[in-house]
Amino acid sequence: MPDVNSLVDLIGDGYPILVLQHYDESHNSGHFRVVIGYVKNGGISQLIVHDPWYSGYYAGPNVYIDYNIFVDLWTRYSNWALFICPWEITVSCSSLVVINSTFTMSANVEYIR
Repeated sequence: MPDVNSLVDLIGDGYPILVLQHYDESHNSGHFRVVIGYVKNGGISQLIVHDPWYSGYYAGPNVYIDYNIFVDLWTRYSNWALFICPWEITVSCSSLVVINSTFTMSANVEYIR
């Protein structure tokens, strides 16, 4: 299960993270937000999110959410988060392959961070 420190590490590397949270403190519904930054005053004091929802206190671009409120809202679905980044695939095999024969290939998949 991811935690805020994991988010901060990835955000610090320039990756936005999609999270599924409660919409607000009433915990009545779920809602997706994109975490794009944080404010650090000793420890993490706020997280900065983009929220395309059209109304409400936590809606809009560059919304600052208090750390404790963010953690509370993120309890929905056990701190669900989605990290997406590019990856590089290298495929190799023998240069001499006979038609209709069995041969071995190998692939290396590496996330580019």
